Amino acid sequence: MIETQIKTPWGRLYVSPTSGICFPNAKHATGVLGSGALAGWAANAERKHIVDTACALFDLVVRKGFPTTPPFRDQLEAAAGKLAMGAARQESMDIGEQANAHILWQMKTTAKMDAGNEPKIEGPATLASMAFSDWAKKERFILHRVDNVFYDEDIGYRADLYALGTLKGKLVAVELQIGKSIYDDKLIRFAAAVKVARHENPDIKEGIVIRVPKTLEDIDKGGSFEVKHLFGNELEQYFTCFTHLLHYWQSIKGYSRCTVEEVKDLNAAAKLEKIAAVG
Repeated sequence: MIETQIKTPWGRLYVSPTSGICFPNAKHATGVLGSGALAGWAANAERKHIVDTACALFDLVVRKGFPTTPPFRDQLEAAAGKLAMGAARQESMDIGEQANAHILWQMKTTAKMDAGNEPKIEGPATLASMAFSDWAKKERFILHRVDNVFYDEDIGYRADLYALGTLKGKLVAVELQIGKSIYDDKLIRFAAAVKVARHENPDIKEGIVIRVPKTLEDIDKGGSFEVKHLFGNELEQYFTCFTHLLHYWQSIKGYSRCTVEEVKDLNAAAKLEKIAAVG
């Protein structure tokens, strides 16, 4: 599916190929929750960075006669440099991208699809790929489609679905989580994707979130593998939560359904207002 994104007064939205209406992605709705998990992770990354830097600097000061002027605190601030979160987040993204690419290659190869050359994988990302491979063989998972996109024209949103496949002969929707936990915002978005995917694929029996580790720390804290089945009342509860969040996002943003041409008119009007305000 060829998609179009457009800048609107409510952020970048997606243009439905069916109706031409600009819709938010499911992630827009869950974005109003913020990410407590990310905040905690960032704090831990910074704490580790400062401790490591302090220990290295202390070693220079005490054991190697490093000058004690300027004051140790000033030296520590200079040595610590920029926030560690950016580097740690980039490393995490690199590991996740490697693992995801290799897992996708595995699934396509098993399903006898055109998978291309085996992507490069190394270090922690290997853990995730191996864990997924073991699970897929044990559960007889066969990929049908990847990178699925669906639009709910009635409720008004777009959702991504990582994969559709068969699990022991049943059609299931699949989401991949690489890390140490499956967070509620992921389950809420996934429920929205499963519900809209059923419009085109009514035989989908359930949704499955597969969590695989990407670091040894993930294994220590969350175990080596986790599968979350989402169906029945629990699926409905998460979807109800999604619709409330979507309505809240629509309310705080002042969103209204518009076509591309209508959005262009709104953007032009907003630009004129800004020029008038400056003048």
